[in-house]
Amino acid sequence: MQTRGTELVSTGTFNAGESAVYGGELELSWKTDTWDTYVALGYSKTEFDEFTTNTTDFSGNEFPNAPHVTAAAGGFYSHGNWVYGAEISYRDGYFASIDNAFETDSLTVVDLSLAYRFRDIAIRGFVNNVFDKSVLVNEPSVIEGQTLGTYSEPRAYGVELRYGFF
Repeated sequence: MQTRGTELVSTGTFNAGESAVYGGELELSWKTDTWDTYVALGYSKTEFDEFTTNTTDFSGNEFPNAPHVTAAAGGFYSHGNWVYGAEISYRDGYFASIDNAFETDSLTVVDLSLAYRFRDIAIRGFVNNVFDKSVLVNEPSVIEGQTLGTYSEPRAYGVELRYGFF
């Protein structure tokens, strides 16, 4: 059970009477012996045409967790046994709740990696979310006097070892 201020909030699964989704995605990639690059752009428009529960009419609202614009670009450069990688992704802000009461901020994230390959083994170091960008991704709730919320993934780094066919 959650509370929002003094209002009691419950969760459940409901079927909307009518809804609409429009959009598309475009992706372009380019590959050579040493480069593997891509760019992608997505757009979506969502709306509940008819959506009424016992107590609330959500008709005209956008779907929760559905950004209008997403974009990404990245590439990997191979030189000998080394592979250098960089990726950037963007996500537009979106409504985090079905009542469209809370909209998240947009988010841009940069990831970097460096790998060394030898025969069937690769060791890879990475940093995801290099600039440690963070936004609230759901509507904060007040539970027992504490305001709680979920944030986007923080900076993460590590090393991985892979064995297989590359």
